[in-house]
Amino acid sequence: IYEYGVPPSSWTGSVDILLEYYSTKEPVRYGQCWVFAGVFNTFLRCLGIPGRVITNYSSAHDNNANLQMDVFVDEHGKVDSKLTRDSIWNYHCWNEAWMSRPDLPVGFGGWQAVDSTPQENSDGMYRCGPASVQAIKHGHVCFQFDAPFVFAEVNSDVIYSKAMKDGTKVIQHIDKTQIGTLILTKEMGSNKTKDVTEHYKFQEGTEEERLALDTALMYGVKKSVAEDISSNTEVDMNVVIEDSVLGSDFNVTITFQNKTSKPYTVTAYISGNIVFYTGVPKTEFKNDSFDVTLEPMKGKTIIVSCPLTQFIQMWTPSFCNLALSRNVGLQYVDHKQFNIFYCLCLQGSILIHFAFKTLARKVQLFTLR
Repeated sequence: IYEYGVPPSSWTGSVDILLEYYSTKEPVRYGQCWVFAGVFNTFLRCLGIPGRVITNYSSAHDNNANLQMDVFVDEHGKVDSKLTRDSIWNYHCWNEAWMSRPDLPVGFGGWQAVDSTPQENSDGMYRCGPASVQAIKHGHVCFQFDAPFVFAEVNSDVIYSKAMKDGTKVIQHIDKTQIGTLILTKEMGSNKTKDVTEHYKFQEGTEEERLALDTALMYGVKKSVAEDISSNTEVDMNVVIEDSVLGSDFNVTITFQNKTSKPYTVTAYISGNIVFYTGVPKTEFKNDSFDVTLEPMKGKTIIVSCPLTQFIQMWTPSFCNLALSRNVGLQYVDHKQFNIFYCLCLQGSILIHFAFKTLARKVQLFTLR
């Protein structure tokens, strides 16, 4: 796929890219978000504009800026790629440029978000910004330019819905904390990272955060009202995926807890996929199912092993790129059926996405006397 250029992960700086463009006067191939951001940062500083690269982990790509990432799954718990238009990037890089904004009220100058990655069309061109970081934090998305899109990148809710055979879609779970979990830049004078999450958003659940969202809604940001039904379950399922490094095996620990005085038999399905850092699935490497019998008010733990040999040959370094080892997850419940999704990021450059589906059935246990 990169036969006529350099893989994005091979670039180590903007100098070689700019020199090649200067000598050939032709487009330089290839780039992804961190490459675009690095080159644009060089341009900003060459013009005398202070600039820095920003990395947003778990970044929402919201097609209609409604602060809602709609993810649809089928009856087996797998993401339906035909219905799911929004995407959650494991990370996304853009830039901040320091400048005054005489076109905005006092207080909205300073750091401005600018994005050179072609994602969405803005007034006929693929561009984004400058958007005041202060305006984004406080929900003033009415100020130019492209503030609603940037606001959605760090503030969207993830809504998981099940696509029924009759065409209806039933909301299963709403995750309000998955997007914009960590926003970093490089620390001045060192190679350490600096956490700038609080520059973009208030802490989840605070009065300031609610006020910022209300302000964004007042200025025209669309947000659907949806009800989360994930608490209406008699059987809890918790998944822990251990952190791992590229080149080693890892385990998935699934704990089931029966919260009722009735016995249950649980049929669980697990699907594991290697995905692009933009959230697009590449290859399924695991597809298993198993039954678990739960006695009243008791739990049971199942460990699913994932040997390196199951997925390492499916991984292509040029395709899958990652910068952080972490895991994120969600659970949603539909009465006696519930699913759970997890992303496991292995240090190095591999991203694994799991989908779990569980059917909990009441059973009658007989005791022989």
